[in-house]
Amino acid sequence: MDEKESRITGLLTDINTLSNQMEDVCAENRQLRKMANVPDNYRFEKEIMQIKLHDKERIEDYKKLIKVLQDDNYKLEEERANLKHAIKLQAMMFKSNETDPRLRYKDLTDDQLLSVDNYVIRLIQGSAQEPADFYKLRRQNDDLKAEIDRLKNSGLDQLNQKMQQLGMMNQQNL
Repeated sequence: MDEKESRITGLLTDINTLSNQMEDVCAENRQLRKMANVPDNYRFEKEIMQIKLHDKERIEDYKKLIKVLQDDNYKLEEERANLKHAIKLQAMMFKSNETDPRLRYKDLTDDQLLSVDNYVIRLIQGSAQEPADFYKLRRQNDDLKAEIDRLKNSGLDQLNQKMQQLGMMNQQNL
């Protein structure tokens, strides 16, 4: 019983607080109506519904925007972590006596140095293929291109022969 009475007392306190706040809002509303020369009996029911609907739409738009920004932030954080890891790998690679990385391989261009560094990083990560595989694939590719050219040329020769035969037949028919 005491618990219910204390709960009732707490609820009455809440009601009184809300009632005081409502009185303040009504007093402010009366003052604003006087300032805008709006009569007390004028109602804004349609406008209030439109305002509420507009506010709900804006809230939904903001929620969607927040979701997009969170996704972008996650992707940027992931990219930052990857770049930080790449920098650490490059720092480990350059722990040689040379202070200038270009002096490691004196005859390479900047693009070639970048390619070498990228290959070493992929090799450290375990995702690099051996260069021999690339040369093997290049040879196979060259062989296939030569075979295609040979087939094209033989097909053209056969087509030329057919056209010459048809040309001779047309001349004989004339």
